Amino acid sequence: MIIKQVRIIKKGAVKITIDAGSNDDGTNRFTFTCFEQPKPEFFKAMEGLKVYVQKLCELEQTPQKMITVTGVKFTYAGENNTMGASIFARKHLANDPKGMAFETPHKISGPYKGDKDGDPGGQFTEGAVKALNRVIDESKQYVAGIREQKDLFVN
Repeated sequence: MIIKQVRIIKKGAVKITIDAGSNDDGTNRFTFTCFEQPKPEFFKAMEGLKVYVQKLCELEQTPQKMITVTGVKFTYAGENNTMGASIFARKHLANDPKGMAFETPHKISGPYKGDKDGDPGGQFTEGAVKALNRVIDESKQYVAGIREQKDLFVN
């Protein structure tokens, strides 16, 4: 299963697009939308991308509490099936309750070719790659049904 896109579409609702294998006719792509609450670690993984949103969009002066990460779109290309990503976010504005939606520039996790050359400006830092992989791992768990545990003994 390859995670292609993760979106938080409503409070607690998650939309995940996956590639689930391919054959001669093409790739089987599925979009999974669920209203069950994710584990807290899912939201922590998404929040862990805020610092990279700040850097990529030159918003270092904007406090992290003013930024909400709403999704990630993943790509895979090149000899090494190199991961790339764009992060979707929303900046809270004083005069607009919906805020400003934006997307980071697309970056890649490493060079597309087998060598170590490439444009370092077009690549994520090692920390960003780890944070993106955490989002992928949490998303796979969510698709597999591992979600927030509800209290079974609530009256």
